[in-house]
Amino acid sequence: NVYSWNNMLSGYSKLGMVKQSRALFDKMTERDVISWNTMIIGYAQSGFWEEGLRFYRELRRSGIGFNDYSFAGVLTVCVKMGELALTTQVHGQVLVSGFLSNVVLSSSLVDAYSRCQEMVDARRLFDEMKAKDVLAWTTLVSGYAKSGDMNSASELFDQMPEKNPVSWTTMISGYARNSMGHKALELFSRMMLLHIRPDQFTYSSCLCACASISLLKHGKQIHGSLIKTNLRPNAIIVSSLVDMYSKCGNVDVGRQVFEIMGNKQDSVLWNTMISALAQHGRGEEALQMFDAMVRSGMKPNRITLTVSLNACSHSGLVQEGLRYFESMTCDHGIVPSQEHYACLVDLLGRAGCFDELINQLKKMPDVQRRFKYISHESAINLIKHEKDPQRALDMFHMVSEQKGFNHNCATYATILNKLAQSKKFQAVDAVLRQMKYDTCRFHEGIFLNLMKHFSKSSLHERMLEMFYAIQPFVRQKPSLKAISTCLNILIESNQIELARNFLLHSKNSLGLIPNTCIFNILVKHHCKNGDVKSAFEVLREMRKSSVSYPNLITYSTLMDGLCASGRLKEAIDLFEEMVSEDHILPDPLTYNVLINGFCCVGKVDQAKKIMEFMKNNGCNPNIFNYSALMNGFCKEGRLQEAIEIFDEMKSFRLKVDAVGYTTLINCFCRTGRIDEATELLKEMKERGCKADIVTFNVLIGGLCRESRSEEALRMLEKLPYEGVYLNKASYRIVLNYLCHKGELEKATELLSLMLGRGFCPHYATSNELLVRLCKAGMVDDAAMALLRLADMGFKPELDSWTPLL
Repeated sequence: NVYSWNNMLSGYSKLGMVKQSRALFDKMTERDVISWNTMIIGYAQSGFWEEGLRFYRELRRSGIGFNDYSFAGVLTVCVKMGELALTTQVHGQVLVSGFLSNVVLSSSLVDAYSRCQEMVDARRLFDEMKAKDVLAWTTLVSGYAKSGDMNSASELFDQMPEKNPVSWTTMISGYARNSMGHKALELFSRMMLLHIRPDQFTYSSCLCACASISLLKHGKQIHGSLIKTNLRPNAIIVSSLVDMYSKCGNVDVGRQVFEIMGNKQDSVLWNTMISALAQHGRGEEALQMFDAMVRSGMKPNRITLTVSLNACSHSGLVQEGLRYFESMTCDHGIVPSQEHYACLVDLLGRAGCFDELINQLKKMPDVQRRFKYISHESAINLIKHEKDPQRALDMFHMVSEQKGFNHNCATYATILNKLAQSKKFQAVDAVLRQMKYDTCRFHEGIFLNLMKHFSKSSLHERMLEMFYAIQPFVRQKPSLKAISTCLNILIESNQIELARNFLLHSKNSLGLIPNTCIFNILVKHHCKNGDVKSAFEVLREMRKSSVSYPNLITYSTLMDGLCASGRLKEAIDLFEEMVSEDHILPDPLTYNVLINGFCCVGKVDQAKKIMEFMKNNGCNPNIFNYSALMNGFCKEGRLQEAIEIFDEMKSFRLKVDAVGYTTLINCFCRTGRIDEATELLKEMKERGCKADIVTFNVLIGGLCRESRSEEALRMLEKLPYEGVYLNKASYRIVLNYLCHKGELEKATELLSLMLGRGFCPHYATSNELLVRLCKAGMVDDAAMALLRLADMGFKPELDSWTPLL
């Protein structure tokens, strides 16, 4: 009879065996509303929403009738699909049929509206409900939480007349999902104080909260609480523990938790572990975990392949990633989806495999090509990693062909920067023309960057065009930052007439009232050109302005200009005016201007007094202050005092840079203390301070002055093998010394070494060496040297030909 058939139908449906359920339904000679309801609910709960919806429509047309369970099935479809039009239509049918008083159906409608992000309609329906149970309240709380409105969710939660563990878990989960981990844990503590027993989902939500804010201590406490309650952890709990330990930086403990879990017959657990290893850059271990999953008899799903491909991407395992991608269909029967193609694109893009990427995209089915398989972030990475600007432009155009993909400010900024760096300015113009017809909102930073690139290429008129393009593209006036950037570029490029016209335009057309930054640019320009008088005129104009006033940069620049002009007393007077009248406290940079100024004119003692004054007034000297003073003592030949400054610098645990070390090494070399200079070079290495070319050249010069040319030659020979790339000056120092000392055989050997490494001596040095070789009767050596020098483009001067011939 129908009752027996319906029982079998229900059994199949509850087990998710929809094919068998459908076959049984088709064999039934008699069907009632329960038969149809069972099929609708079975399809809905198994994820076959379209089929469930089709059965509901057929039921409505069949004339058999319907009841509240019929609506329960179709509302499950509404909740899962989140389609507003369908939800509204079913809501109307429930209302007309008189079932709206059913609390379960009303709650399902509230849930459906929430899934559609229509919280106003969901709240209106909830308020109209005459009877509300815990489920109805919790459903609306969940809706607010999922939409990110935790204030409304919290307010509603506090109004609930009755709460159950699901209600508490819903709020905790909402806080965790919305990056409010601390509030989630506070609510959990409150729940425990009220002796409300948490379930597996509560613990999982709390662990997610700990993971979101990297609170390992609290995560361990929750883990401990789980053990004490003797709650048998399921796959969700274990996955949450693995995720928490991983995101708190302790992936090895997460792996131990995973290994302890006896029953691993859940893909979520494996996926979480693979993802955790991938996020920590342990791609090879993640792939080993994937292989272990397959060996255990677990069938990988779409998510498993997604996290595995991500593991390959983050660890640069290109070949492995391609192999896993190919195995999806062949070995696991999974058709690659949009997400899988996106992972593949990211993998190849990060590795810069542009050709392979294009090849894979060509293989992509037409159906997939219509989707957005390359995200904006992936497109940006592809463009950045591509060295060839034309290929980067091809990629830029290719991604725009995707369905639903529109370029944004970031992708435009990336391609324009790539093209401008490569000086492909015609291509820049083409992209700018394309931008005119785009609706996305642009930021003026794109144009400021282009201005700098045009300026570097001395295209100052084009640079101004970029400034004037800001208003039509950004749809608002250029900011003061944009104006000051443009002005500074023009002045730094010595385009004074253009800068003057630009300022007039900004004042007349843009209503510019110069701010402190713009005034400082003008002050800097005048000081740099030695026109301190004009700089002080700008200062007076600055004081009259209603929107600007001199700041520390203004005074420091003016003091630097005065010191450069030798007007040290005026610089000190200005310093005192800054402190006493404008109440501006100097920083180490300001003091450095004065210290440098006095050291440059040989008044090191006054510079030292400034340093003492600086310390007494609570401003700690930095590395540049000490280096400037040490350099001053070295120039005056006061080596012992320079050493004392150097030692004081180290005693304050300031990290001495290469300039500081080189200054003292130079002083040692100038006073003939080469061994001490060499020891200082060793100390540099021990302290992790990398010596630069200048340091080595100073030491090489010191060795030559002390007639220790053999050591200098050994340095030239071995340093390139130690990763030190010498320059032409390094060889010239020793070559000049050998020529002057008449050590011509060594000079010839050094010339051979120098030319072999691609360095050609100075024109004068080459001529002198040829003449000296001829005068010493070393004709073969002179001829060989001439031939090798000629290959490098050298032409002897007229006076060198006579001794050569």
